Amino acid sequence: MREKVSFESFHHVYNFIRRFIERSGKDIQTILFTVTEPDGEEIEVSEMENILELLERAIYVSLRRSDVSTRYSGKQMIVLLMDANRKDGEAVAARILECFHKLYTGKVEIDFGIAKMEGLNVVH
Repeated sequence: MREKVSFESFHHVYNFIRRFIERSGKDIQTILFTVTEPDGEEIEVSEMENILELLERAIYVSLRRSDVSTRYSGKQMIVLLMDANRKDGEAVAARILECFHKLYTGKVEIDFGIAKMEGLNVVH
């Protein structure tokens, strides 16, 4: 799939995958990337948009065809890594950030967190 989808579509895909996990027992990792202002300086809206577009591009070229991503907020991107463990997630996140920093040479920090997606308690 390796697609950037709308948040609404992502929500449906997310719930589908959670049900899949319940049946298959496969590991799915979720990575949340957050753009933070360096040294407390506020990033202008147009520059934040540019940063997110470049992060989206870095994510797209770094993912496998089975992975999915979308914008999560005005400063965040979320990625689902299918059939991946935490170590895989860390490697993918590092690859994405390396690609991003080749595309964007300005001063910005991008933090990320990785969590294993659980199959119980499907979000409605």
